Amino acid sequence: MINQLPAGVHISRWSGDKLLLLWTKVKDYAKIFSDDTRGDVEGWTRRMAAADTVTLEFPDGLLILSELRPGLKGSVHALFWDAKLRSHTDLVRSTILWAFFEYNLQRLSAEIPTFSRALRRWMTKDLGFTIEGVLRHDFWYQGELRDSIVLSLLREEVLNGN
Repeated sequence: MINQLPAGVHISRWSGDKLLLLWTKVKDYAKIFSDDTRGDVEGWTRRMAAADTVTLEFPDGLLILSELRPGLKGSVHALFWDAKLRSHTDLVRSTILWAFFEYNLQRLSAEIPTFSRALRRWMTKDLGFTIEGVLRHDFWYQGELRDSIVLSLLREEVLNGN
């Protein structure tokens, strides 16, 4: 059993001024916000502070677990300040393994824009996520309806080292 986060990763508790400071850092990352969520500081802070959200802070970014249902599932969102996804692979894989044990997860999922090719490649090739399908016309981005890709990683895949 894995009962400790990897070195260099810690759970962050976000509230008040600390949350607003983080907002000033992430608000300009255009690809992480759709047209209807861009600039919505209240909605974003509410989601980040939700009881079913855990933010794991890395030296160069965040791994956000949301919609956590211990014993069943959760969603994952990754944001790294340096945009060098592959350099974070080992630490993220270890952290995902920890999350599966810590929350007894059976499934971890992600929804990413189809235009995020590097993120899709990293999540499938390096982290072992499987593409489940496409949500057509899922969100507005730069005035256009865009699609999202649904990915998942199952407990048995993580435990088997996939």
